[in-house]
Amino acid sequence: MSVVAALAVMTVSTLAAAGPASAAAGHYRAAATAAAPGPAVRHARGTGTRPSVTHRASRARTVTLATLVRGVAVRTRPSPSAQLTTRLRQRGTRVAVRCYTLGTRVAGNPVWYQLSSPVRGYVTSYYLSSHHDPARGLVRCAAAAFRRIYHTLVAGVHIRYWPTTVATRLTTLGRMGSKVTVNCYVLGQKVSGDSVWYHSTRPVAGFLAGANLNTGRDPAYKIPACW
Repeated sequence: MSVVAALAVMTVSTLAAAGPASAAAGHYRAAATAAAPGPAVRHARGTGTRPSVTHRASRARTVTLATLVRGVAVRTRPSPSAQLTTRLRQRGTRVAVRCYTLGTRVAGNPVWYQLSSPVRGYVTSYYLSSHHDPARGLVRCAAAAFRRIYHTLVAGVHIRYWPTTVATRLTTLGRMGSKVTVNCYVLGQKVSGDSVWYHSTRPVAGFLAGANLNTGRDPAYKIPACW
């Protein structure tokens, strides 16, 4: 291979590894760094380590931001349709932010900030001087721990390392009606036409097919997604 050809191959490889550049700017950014909602499933494929679903604790420092316009709405939940707590009348009002969360998108951005001062509530990042979302130094707001107990519909239900029938088997629930505690769901390999799998915390941490639990429907009512 000639020197010119070798350099061309190296250039193409470098560009491919770098990925597409972000074209988002100002407050029309999509907050790609916060695009992963819900709890994170930590796994080390092939190591035999059991997956664990955790909510990140809200123990970071408070960050001060300022409003970019007048009349910014503070709401009870991260959604424009949520109950209005108050409005921050003046542009440039300084607010203390304790954490961020993901909610209804405003101008394409799902990041909302939870205020601790001068009032408590949620404000969309679109109207705050964060410049980068989520703002540096903030953690994601801790979600309330979710837990629900279901029972197996058949005997011999396997709890696996990953939501697929070929993943490592962690344990087998021998009898029909075995109790299982779950905290979230994911989409995985279809079992009896059902692609929903639940993450269990008891009797062991792992995944089991929704088709084998008495959930009534899949995903079960109000159960959060794992990711």
